Amino acid sequence: SDLSAYMDTTQRQSLGVFLENMLVDPSGPVQEAAAAAIVRLGGDSVPAILSLLKDTQTQFFALGIASAIGEPASEAVADIVGLLDSKDDEIVHEAILALAAIGPESAPASGRLLTILNESVRNQDEVETRLHYAAAYCLGRIGSPAAKKALPRLKELSASPDGMQATVAIWAVLQIAPDDQEQFENAIPLLTEALTSEEQTVRLEATIALGDLGSQAKDAVPAIELVSEDDPVRMIRLAAQQALEKIRAD
Repeated sequence: SDLSAYMDTTQRQSLGVFLENMLVDPSGPVQEAAAAAIVRLGGDSVPAILSLLKDTQTQFFALGIASAIGEPASEAVADIVGLLDSKDDEIVHEAILALAAIGPESAPASGRLLTILNESVRNQDEVETRLHYAAAYCLGRIGSPAAKKALPRLKELSASPDGMQATVAIWAVLQIAPDDQEQFENAIPLLTEALTSEEQTVRLEATIALGDLGSQAKDAVPAIELVSEDDPVRMIRLAAQQALEKIRAD
């Protein structure tokens, strides 16, 4: 797909359709190479994504590609929202993350995401807990006004004894209602704790959120400095460096 830069839109879309057929190859390396090539097509990969979403054998790949592309995959939102009712919780989880990567254009998913948040987590079930985390994160990425109806539930979850659930929920509240002073006062210690999360998306968004708070996040500087030096993900280290610049600039 390195030649895709020299192709017009129609040719790039045709290339995406050709590459999607390689995702059913039994060879893992072939599948990974095909998925990476489709990602490089950006928004022109949407026809391929839509086709892949229709096949249960390739849905997981399609959602991963949509997550990697982000907002340019917004034309696939309706199809991805449909997967939120899947019986396969792993597919639901990946669908939520794909919608989060797309961002505000995923607004049609807000109602279903709130339903997921309102469902009880039974017996500390790991999969259900991950769905809660992902749904709160996605609502924060969608933002206001579409996600405003979720604010009462998110505020309730921000007091959860589950530290990660509380962290993601309060982060989402700040994205949807950035002027909520009560939540702001609780945000910095929780976001600082989130910098050590095993989920790289949570670490990344917590780092960015702290940077966006500017000088008001000065107490988090030592923790952010550690992230800028030691986080295993280069993108997160760079985000931490940028966050430090914002905090120190104010």
